[in-house]
Amino acid sequence: MNAEAAYLFGHSLLQQAAYDLLLPTERSTLHHHAFQLLDQPGAEPDSLVAHAMALAADPARDFDAAASRVLGKAAVAAARRYDQRRVLELGVMLRRLARPDPKAEFELRQRYAYALKTLGDTDACRRELAQAANLAEQLDSNLMRIRVGRMLAELAADAGQAEKAEADLLRLLPLADTLAEPQQKISLLGNIAIMRDLQDRRDSAEAAYNEALQLAREAGLRAEQMVLIGNLGRLYFDSGRADAARRMYETALAMSIELDDARYRSFWEGWIAADDRRRGRLAQARERMQQAIRLARQVGDYMVELNWRVDLAMMDAEEGRHADAARQLEGAVAGALSAGALSHAQKWRGQLDEILARQRKPGG
Repeated sequence: MNAEAAYLFGHSLLQQAAYDLLLPTERSTLHHHAFQLLDQPGAEPDSLVAHAMALAADPARDFDAAASRVLGKAAVAAARRYDQRRVLELGVMLRRLARPDPKAEFELRQRYAYALKTLGDTDACRRELAQAANLAEQLDSNLMRIRVGRMLAELAADAGQAEKAEADLLRLLPLADTLAEPQQKISLLGNIAIMRDLQDRRDSAEAAYNEALQLAREAGLRAEQMVLIGNLGRLYFDSGRADAARRMYETALAMSIELDDARYRSFWEGWIAADDRRRGRLAQARERMQQAIRLARQVGDYMVELNWRVDLAMMDAEEGRHADAARQLEGAVAGALSAGALSHAQKWRGQLDEILARQRKPGG
C-alpha cells in the first residue's frame, strides 16, 4: 500500500463518522486548510464549494462573501456545462448566506433564474429576477440591467407578449451603448429580431439580424456571427425561403465545427435534420438527428437532448413505427418529469397520447 492510500477511508460512512467526532473548531480549521490548498488558479470551483459553505457556517469566521464568490464561480462553470440541476443546488446554498458579495449574488441569482426558466417555473424565475434587478440598481450596473431585462423580455415573449418584449428590449439599447464591448448590443439586436419574427414582421426582423451581424463582423466575434447566421436561417425557413435557410444552417454548422462548439453544432444539426425531413429525406434526417442527440448529450444539455429525441419520435411516427415513437416519447416524458420540466412533460404527454391512439387503430 502506498503512503497516500494508507490515509484513504474504506467507506464513506467511516469517513463521516470520523468527521462527526471532530470538534467544530477542528472541523473549521481543516476546512480552512483544505480551502487554502485548493484555492489555486485554474481550480475547479466545485472542489471549493463544500469547504466554503462549512467555513461560512462557522460563526467565528466572516466567510459569507468569499463563499458566495465560490458559489458564483461554480454556477458559471455549471451553466457552461448546461448543468441546470447543479445551478439550482448552488442557488439553494446561497440562501444560507447572510452577507453574500453583491456581484457574486447577482451572478448566481441570474443563472438560477435561467435554470428555473429552462425547467418551466416562470413564477420562481420572476422572483429571482426581481432580486437580481435590485442588485443591479444597488451596484448601478448597466450590464446587469441588460442581463435582467433580456430575461424578462424572454418571459414576456413566452407569455405571448412579443410586442411588449420588443419595446422593453429597445429601451435597453441605449444602456448597451455605454458599454465598451459590443456583445450586449449584438445580443439585444438578435433578441429584437426574434420578437419581430414572432409578430410576423420578418423584414424588420431581418434588418435587425443584419445590423447585429455587421457589428459582430466588425468586432471579429466569430461565435456571435455563427449564432446570428443560424438564427437568420431560421427566419428564412419561417418565411418559406427554404434554400436560403439551408445555406445559412450549413454555414453556421461549419462555423460551429471550426469553433469546436458542440452545443451549437447540435442545434444546427437538428435544424438541418428538420429541413431534410421536410424535403422527404428521412434517412438523412434520422442520421443528422441522431448526431444532434449525441452532441447534446456530450455537452450535458439534457433538455435539448430530450427535444431532439421527441423530434426523432415524430419521424418514427411519420414512418408508421408507432411503437418506436411511443417508446421515445415515454422516455422524454419521464426525463422531463425527473428534470422538473413540467410544461415539456405535459406537451410531450399529449403527443404520446396521440401516437398511442393511432397505434390502437386497426393497422396502426
